[in-house]
This record gives sequence, structure tokens and C-alpha cells, in this order.
Amino acid sequence: MLDKLPADWKLLPLEDCMSAIIDYRGMTPQKSSFGVPLITAKIVKGGRLLDVDEYIPQEDYDDWMRRGLPEPGDVVMTTEAPLGEIAQLDDRQVALAQRLITLRGKPELLDNTFLKFLMLSDFVQNQLRARATGTTVLGIKQSELRKVILAIPPLREQRAIACILGTLDDEIELNWRMNKTLEAMARALFKSWFVDFEPVYAKAEGKQLVGIDAGTDTLFPSEFEDSPLGKIPREWRVIKVSDFCSTQYGYTASARDKPIGPKFLRITDMNKEDWIDWQSVPYCEITDDTLPKYQLHVGDLLVSRMADPGKAAIVEEDTHAVFASYLVRLTTNNLGSSYYLFYFLRSEQYREYANGAMSGSVQAGMNARVITAANMLLPPQDTIYAFYQRIYPLRQRIVINLKESHTLTDIRAALLSKLMNGEIQIDKAEQFLEIGI
Repeated sequence: MLDKLPADWKLLPLEDCMSAIIDYRGMTPQKSSFGVPLITAKIVKGGRLLDVDEYIPQEDYDDWMRRGLPEPGDVVMTTEAPLGEIAQLDDRQVALAQRLITLRGKPELLDNTFLKFLMLSDFVQNQLRARATGTTVLGIKQSELRKVILAIPPLREQRAIACILGTLDDEIELNWRMNKTLEAMARALFKSWFVDFEPVYAKAEGKQLVGIDAGTDTLFPSEFEDSPLGKIPREWRVIKVSDFCSTQYGYTASARDKPIGPKFLRITDMNKEDWIDWQSVPYCEITDDTLPKYQLHVGDLLVSRMADPGKAAIVEEDTHAVFASYLVRLTTNNLGSSYYLFYFLRSEQYREYANGAMSGSVQAGMNARVITAANMLLPPQDTIYAFYQRIYPLRQRIVINLKESHTLTDIRAALLSKLMNGEIQIDKAEQFLEIGI
């Protein structure tokens, strides 16, 4: 419970503070490739919504959303796998998937943005875990969620707290959007050079190469030749991915939240973003003699062989970590080659190959042999290195932004804790925010 509660604050059960609780658990909508964005549990993370990648048909919306329509500002919470992830809806029309509950505070009692931060607080998160059931996967029933106690200050104070914490959220959001832009720039360069062959076409047509200096210009031929992949730049080669890297299956263990060993990278830790967020990766137990075999190193590529076969990630930080058995490690000769292979594995060409190569009647999957059996274009090493020189600073900026966001998230959590405990008052919170932790 809270140690210090200001006299004008109230402790109330969650159900007494809500004007709406919308629960779509146990229902699975018919999905489509476009339409109304579907908010699923996997994109509710760290106080924000990740990019939507699933939709329901617009014509199905009214029938599907019979239990209640979400409104801008509503707070969504995951009820299991994982429990207690929180985000706030924006002004888009959205549909709600299973394993989510939507909360809407009574307007005369509870500000929804404050509610988001309150649900993220240790005070509430600890209650969620205490009321949850399950051993391997924790989940909470709506009847138990309704009993969770909320600490409710006066509305004016709620809005002030939400405003202060919101400035941190804005910085976190800015970093995330910057990272998406940086990644888009790197991917666009790969497509320009190694898929669309824009520099080669420009030279063949006698045009000036845009954005390419004189030294780099010499790395591209001005003619094409036939290959198993179609027309490719002259004297470039087509090889198998297996000719470019070695492979290794991952380590079998159970993930642990407590730091009992190295980080344990799994498929679920690389499903959504274009980078690995190590802060959210769990741990595992492993013996000292086994650790070196599975220890991850900068430049290692991890490819999913189950769940989302062909999904790739690259290790960009020197992290004490190993990788799980449903991942395959691909190792190249140097960091530049690793980044080249990384972007090939994320290309439309490889995605089409992976979709066609999946096997399994219950769950699609790819083994190491299938993962590396794809044809890939091999430019000269100097061209690969030139690509690496241009995209590596972008990727390192992504890593720096991630670390900054982690620091901001820690400050937000500490500040929220102090505000919830009455340790600091609103008039001192802005000063606290300026000096940090």
C-alpha cells in the first residue's frame, strides 16, 4: 500500500472509478490486410502502442464491436501474456482484440491520461500480479481487476501529474519516431543499391548519380547481365545464403524475469520492432561451460524458425546474452557483411522466399537449411562495405535513442512512484524532472 497519501486523495476500487470497462477476451475477429486497425496485446508495450499490423474489414466493425466502442483517450491493458502492459488510444477508429480490457474513467472523477500512468505504477502493477492466476502465464479475471485499488487525487492534480509525466512520454515517442525514420532511410538505401539498382541504371543512361560521391561511383558497373535472379549488375554474383554465413541453433531453457543469468533472446523479443530492445528481454539459467557456445556477439544475426519464420534481428550492442532454441544464429566474416545480410533477410525477395518455403501442418516453420537455401545477390566486398559505412551511423543512432528512452522511462517510473507515495508534491515535481534521478 501507499506509505503517505495526501489528505485530499481517495482510495477507491477500480470498478467505482470507471464509466466503461470493455472486455473482448475470448473472441477472435476475422482479420484482413486492410480496414480498421486492430489493437492486439502484442502491440501494447511500455505505455504506448506499437505499429498496427493487423486489421478487420470495415464492414465487420459494427458486428464485432458490440460489447462497446473504444473512444480516444481510453486506456487499454493486457490481461495475460503478458499481464499489465498499458497504453492509451489516440483518435483513430480501432477495433479491440482478445486479451485486452479497455478502461474509461468517470469524467468527474478520473482523468484518462492520469489513469494510464496510474495503471503503470508499481502500486497498481503489484496488485495486478497479486490478484492474477496461473503459473507459467499470469492472467487476471475481470472480477479481480475490478477490485484493484486506485489512488485518486483531485482532478486538477491528476491533470498536472499527467502533464509532467506526459513530457517524458513525448520524448520517448520522439525517439521512437526518429528510430523508425532512421531505419526507413537504411532500408531505402539497400533497396536503391541492391534491389532497384538505381546507381547502375543511372550510369548506364549516362546520368549523374544522386547522393553518391565520385569514389563510390566507381563501385557500380554500367551494364547488366542475366542471372537466376534476373538482370543483375555485371560481374556481381548470385549465391546461396548458406555460402555467406554459418548457422547454429539456440539454447533450450525457460525464461526468467529475475536476473539469474544472461539475457535470453526469444522470438517474442524481436517480433515487432526493427531493433532489439534489450531492456525487455528476460533472463535464463545456463552453466559456465555451456555459456560460450550460445553467447551472442555484435554482428550476430538471429532468424526465427517458428511462429514468424524468417523474421530477422541483428545484435548491435555488446550484451551478456544467449539465444533461444527457436532461433537460428547466422554468423558472417565481418560486421559489414552482417548488415548486408540483415537487410537482405528483411527484403521483399527474402520474405517471398520464406512464405513459400514454410512447412508444417500445425505451425509453419523453417529449419536452418531452409533459412539459408535462398538465392541472394553478392556484390563486391567494397560495395558492401560502402553500404555499411552509410547505414552503420544510422543504426548506432537507433541504439543511442533506445538507451535515452530507457533512461526517460526509468525517470518516469521513479517520478510516478514519488508522486503516488506523496514523497514529492506537484510544485516540486518539475524541479525533480529537471535534475532527473
